[in-house]
Amino acid sequence: MPTPAGAAFRCFLGVLSGLVFLSGLTGCAGEAARPVPVVVAPSDFSAPIDPSSAAVKDDSRPPRAVIDPRTALGGDADVMVLTGAPQAPAQPALPRSEADRKLQVDQLVGQINGRPVYANQFFAPMDERLRREASRMKSREWLAFARKEIEGALWDKLRDELLLAEFQTGLSPEERMGLLAFIQDVRDDVVSGNLGSTELAQQRLLDTEGLDLEAKVKDLSQREFIAFQLRRSIGSRVNVAARDIELYYEQRQKDFAPPPVARFVILRVPRKDTEKIEAAERALGSGEAFESIAGRLSTWRPEAGSVNEVEFVSGEYSTAALFGPAALNEAARALEPGQTSARVDVGADAYWVRLASIEQKPGKSLYEVQREIEDKIRAERVREEERRYFDQLFRRGSFSDVKTMTNRLFEFAAERYLIQEDMKAK
Repeated sequence: MPTPAGAAFRCFLGVLSGLVFLSGLTGCAGEAARPVPVVVAPSDFSAPIDPSSAAVKDDSRPPRAVIDPRTALGGDADVMVLTGAPQAPAQPALPRSEADRKLQVDQLVGQINGRPVYANQFFAPMDERLRREASRMKSREWLAFARKEIEGALWDKLRDELLLAEFQTGLSPEERMGLLAFIQDVRDDVVSGNLGSTELAQQRLLDTEGLDLEAKVKDLSQREFIAFQLRRSIGSRVNVAARDIELYYEQRQKDFAPPPVARFVILRVPRKDTEKIEAAERALGSGEAFESIAGRLSTWRPEAGSVNEVEFVSGEYSTAALFGPAALNEAARALEPGQTSARVDVGADAYWVRLASIEQKPGKSLYEVQREIEDKIRAERVREEERRYFDQLFRRGSFSDVKTMTNRLFEFAAERYLIQEDMKAK
């Protein structure tokens, strides 16, 4: 007896004949057009009638049609259920109450490459999350959250469906022959991860992911097919040459070989403040630590500890632009780490500068980072090729207007997760 995966594979082999692979295990034999969604309302039923009442004796009223739900629904049709008590035959129609609101069970929101998109199936992976957030968030906040989730999920679904269609049409006969074994291997992997028990795998998947075994195999297989299609369509277009890596390294020297940093402590005192000038000179002559003097007297960035750090090109300290004023820059260039300059007057201030240290942060050679650089360049080019490839897919694909599908899904979500949940709470 064929396995469900084998049945899915036979569907795939019929792609060129119009069949759809992995569109759901129940659709493998080909699907007839879905019946129009059925509305089951309170008016379709009658309340119990007293046999002695006059209504029973009235033969002038034609008999009421008996509805067989199985026939009306066509087995798997979409259902719209109207709740409420049955209407008594002798009673006139009453205005519909809030309890008689229409409850949406499912809705066709559009199609992608001829495959219908149903709201129930679309929301299944995010159902629990949407319900949880609906109970936690305010309505306006939840609506914004839900719309963002719907837009992202719809674009992902659109991308995946278009990629799967490309995958199917691009397979060689040899590749088609290998799919059956591949899908069986996926199934075996899932089962082997559950002690080799199909029943245990089925139960665990239902408990943890809300999926049965065959749905999980389908999902994993499709992910592999999509990855394969991307590699086949994009991978061959992306190449990284050795010169590309060298240029990347040279253009980003600061990232891989940081320049040295000169750390200065600056004592600045207004020249007109003679008392402070004298205090600074006495302290410097007494041997007090320069950092301590600057902390007490300096007006240069006291909130930063009067510290200034300057990057310069390695090996070029003596010619580097360390400070703006020429006199101060000249004095700083002459210093060795641990030395303090003489007084330098610039404008209305007197300066003393101490070169506290020169720090050289460890860098990385081209050899050390070439693989990292190659990966970055490749990732950037893959993203660019993906953008071009998806633009082509979207132009070639056949699908309903994305904005219209988004709005239908958004309205369905608001009805299901906000309005209906609120009705239940009442």
